[in-house]
Amino acid sequence: MNNFNKFIDYMLSKKIGLEEESIFENENAFKVHIIENINNTKIKFDIIFDKKDEYVDIYCKDIIGVDEENIVNVISFINALNTEYRAVTFYIRDNKINAKSSILVDNNFSPETVFILLNIIIKIVDKIIE
Repeated sequence: MNNFNKFIDYMLSKKIGLEEESIFENENAFKVHIIENINNTKIKFDIIFDKKDEYVDIYCKDIIGVDEENIVNVISFINALNTEYRAVTFYIRDNKINAKSSILVDNNFSPETVFILLNIIIKIVDKIIE
């Protein structure tokens, strides 16, 4: 069983359903798209499993908008986040703060690790938009 299917089985065992239309596949990867409501803000997550079962990437998109006039302060804020939370990289794209985390996996893949990291990112995002 590949890592993607292990993750789906794990989510189902925790009674966390995924909508059929939230699962995508292309020639290189499987993607699970999740929208999480955090502090009344819809946050988009993409969890990407490569088909070679070598890595899992978690993207958190459009956390909060950034005004051009505040970009210097926001960059300082992002640098502080990246220093404090070493497992997650924060960056700006299209005037929005985003985050990414990668897990290198091999034969010891644990879907629980992906779930735990996803929850860590959700808690960080909750602090940011609070």
